[in-house]
Amino acid sequence: MEPELYREPEVVFHPRRLSENEYAHAIEGMIVVCVDVLFCDQATKSLYLLKRKAKPWSDWWFVGGRLLPGEDARVGMVRKIQSEIGLLLSEERLHFVSMNRYFFKERNQIPHNIGSDSLAYLFSVNLTQEEATLANTQIDPNEYESDVGFQKFSFKEIQSLGVHPAIFDAYKRIFSHE
Repeated sequence: MEPELYREPEVVFHPRRLSENEYAHAIEGMIVVCVDVLFCDQATKSLYLLKRKAKPWSDWWFVGGRLLPGEDARVGMVRKIQSEIGLLLSEERLHFVSMNRYFFKERNQIPHNIGSDSLAYLFSVNLTQEEATLANTQIDPNEYESDVGFQKFSFKEIQSLGVHPAIFDAYKRIFSHE
């Protein structure tokens, strides 16, 4: 069940991009709210993963990132998908999976060893082969290992990779109804 969103009428936000230094200080005193997506192929019960370059998790992971103040989670997810892998998908294709809380021992900002605390909306999207192929050509090289690419894995293959437990849990949630 997706979390309820309560918004006062006529609320206005003026989000601004924080400098790296400002953001590094800010996340020491707050929980960052993010959106993540797990791309899947329902027909083969497979997941598409990318290998992240940046901390807090430099390994196989979801596509995603932080929400902007006042931004709806689905709108933010569409924005992150487009900026990180170049696909423009409709909000209707996003299926809510869960809310996850991540505590990472490292972070991308200096000092790296402070860690980070984030709360993430996790969505899934069933991709066509054409979309997966296109996404593979548009991976943001600052975020992901573009030479490794957008790869498709079965559950058995995911187990052999030793991925983060959140990926296993998401797989089970996405395919449990079948």
